[in-house]
Amino acid sequence: MDKYELATLQHGWIKARPNPVTADDTPLTDGTKNWSARPTAKTQNIPRGGNGLVIAFLCDNDEHDGGMVDDTFDYAIYVYADKGPADLVTTGTATVGLLEAIEDPTDPSLAAHAGMYADTFESIVDTWLTEIGYCSHEAGDEIAKIAFDAEGCKEVFVEITNLTGTMIVTPIFRTY
Repeated sequence: MDKYELATLQHGWIKARPNPVTADDTPLTDGTKNWSARPTAKTQNIPRGGNGLVIAFLCDNDEHDGGMVDDTFDYAIYVYADKGPADLVTTGTATVGLLEAIEDPTDPSLAAHAGMYADTFESIVDTWLTEIGYCSHEAGDEIAKIAFDAEGCKEVFVEITNLTGTMIVTPIFRTY
């Protein structure tokens, strides 16, 4: 008799946007929330079989010196079902912590200083259908994460606004 094994696909960290965010995004509006008007240069496909998402933020600045510790930015996380409009999952403010990314988690071969991780979430507003998990570490030596069931959606868009100074933010995610 053949054996079958049930397993959850586990993908490594993926950049939620092809390029780091260096300036405030223009927030989505009613006219830009439709599938055909979505900001395709700023969205990322959710890998097939990856239903749950864990999102984190890798932060840096122009000097690449870690000088942005305690700086903040606002985020809004949206998902798109195939051909559907954007659904807002959650919004809030993230604070950069002390944990340094010695290598890029999306490509460990890039061994140079990759930045610092956001460690704290504040002013959280949930708008999603199911429970959202938050892991926030005000002590500053861990990675803050947001986890939610993507409900079978096809793409994720992480909007970033109110960047402090010369901050650069790279939203990253993995699936479960």
